[in-house]
Amino acid sequence: MKIGVADYGIYAWEGGFYDYLERMKKVQSVGYDGLERLHAQTAEQALTLSAQVRKLGADFATCLAPTPELSLQWTAALGKAYMWTNVIGKDFDTFCRQVNCQIAYAKPYGVEVALHNHLGSLVETQDELLRFLDACPEAKLVLDTGHLSVAAGGDPLYIVTHYYDRIAAVHLKEWVSTDPSAENWYDRGYFCELGGGQRLALCRARQPQAGAAPRPEGQPGLPAPAGRVNKEEQNMANPIKLGLVGVGRAGWGMHCEEIAGKEELFQIAAACDLIPERREKMEKRYGCRTYADIRELVRDPDVEIVDIATRSCDHYAHAKLALEAGKDVLLEKPFCETYAEACELRDLAEKMGRKLYARHNRRFELHFQKIRELQKNGLLGDIYEIHIARNSYSRRDDWQTLSEFGGGQLLNWGPHIIDQSLQFLDENAELLCSDLKHTVAAGDCEDHLTIVLRGRESGTLVNMQISGGVSLPCPEYEAFGTKGSLRVFGDTMHLKYLDPACPLPDPIADPGTPGQTFGATGTFASSTPLRWIEEDWKRENEDLSVIWTAMYRDYREGVPYPITMDEALAVIEVIDKAKQGTPFERKPR
Repeated sequence: MKIGVADYGIYAWEGGFYDYLERMKKVQSVGYDGLERLHAQTAEQALTLSAQVRKLGADFATCLAPTPELSLQWTAALGKAYMWTNVIGKDFDTFCRQVNCQIAYAKPYGVEVALHNHLGSLVETQDELLRFLDACPEAKLVLDTGHLSVAAGGDPLYIVTHYYDRIAAVHLKEWVSTDPSAENWYDRGYFCELGGGQRLALCRARQPQAGAAPRPEGQPGLPAPAGRVNKEEQNMANPIKLGLVGVGRAGWGMHCEEIAGKEELFQIAAACDLIPERREKMEKRYGCRTYADIRELVRDPDVEIVDIATRSCDHYAHAKLALEAGKDVLLEKPFCETYAEACELRDLAEKMGRKLYARHNRRFELHFQKIRELQKNGLLGDIYEIHIARNSYSRRDDWQTLSEFGGGQLLNWGPHIIDQSLQFLDENAELLCSDLKHTVAAGDCEDHLTIVLRGRESGTLVNMQISGGVSLPCPEYEAFGTKGSLRVFGDTMHLKYLDPACPLPDPIADPGTPGQTFGATGTFASSTPLRWIEEDWKRENEDLSVIWTAMYRDYREGVPYPITMDEALAVIEVIDKAKQGTPFERKPR
């Protein structure tokens, strides 16, 4: 029997950034045989890492690749026995059916499919685990004793005794209970190292060790659950001191609201606005210093990050002032009005050694992230075309319709949707065409636009449309793949895809004379019956304010911000190109 370390635990502790072989050496140095999963992005990398791990005298149990198909193929090629379940079912019956499909797909490779039981998932309690084992009789288990025994009240010993032949691996943890009545499982306590908490392992009587007092989450040596800043860490945190410039719809209505509840991470030290009443509101709410002139705010010694939420036409000038004053900067979209301005700010930030953040918070939309996942897992096959629409009928008449203030849909919704489009194409995109129109809004800016981008390597097409002149609802997203499609309206993503358990032969063209009828028995329908699966995926608990936590982690903890400078500039470059030669091209000021 080999004893290794579950890689996700170290992933959460280190923040996800590591050298795989160095990590392998670390776990070997304290007596372990290796890591559970080999992480790789390409087949060449998987083969190279596997050889290097073997050279170290270490081992791994399975592979984690960018898609389930690759995980399976690499696991089989490297002689490993099991892979984790990787399906998207949102109810128990659908989940079990899809797991059985994955098992059938993996069987010819000689690879078994194993479920990792987890709190907050469809297979959480002991009853759910037993139902799963009955519904998926060929499934194996990556049995997690911590998730099952302490937090869900299950009995790992029963599972081991009665289903020993179904276990592929075991995750051993201990648990410290802090608030058993909390609604969310991750608020009830925390997992810790063996011997550090209330013993659980394979034991029916789960009592605290004699003399072992529960330790608060975040104590040195005990990593917090991934993606959360725990309460003690928050109390000990060093909040970033913000200087907010512009206390209007974006500054007051969005930025202030989004950091509410994050006081341990952010503190508004100063604010700047031309309107006295707005400055008074900031003084009353935050007790901060206020200024009517941004040049005074950027000289405030307490301000660390200047948060710029002014009109679009001022973003470049205000960010430049802050950078030249030695401040770090958060820029509300648009990052700038032109690509030349954006490049200048990037160069200035590098010269001054300052951080420059683009607030592309729509990167965290759940539907966007789900489509990215589907691009990678292959459920819809190769996704060859994606449509994105943000349409309404608004007859807008504020400053956002005036070019002198940086108005227009390209600089308003445009940065969000272009950023998503470029992500769908992995940033390697070419602009095929664009069309900008002024339809029903006031002012002199475009209020209806269409942009078509194509991936240079993949050939995938993204068609994006933003309009204030469309009166009927449109799908927010559509994606078309070689095995299925999706459509999004509101909170619901509807998927229709070919059943993975029923692989289809490649179609063969018939050069003969077709029949005299159309339809299923006629001249153009597939001769092979198609088995479709249709299901809905609901968006729940979307929180775009996590971009603030991401900025905090970069600034205080060194965890890289997810929107890179190159990505921010690529968005503005597309905007520049779309406007070139049109009446909406930025005029010299």
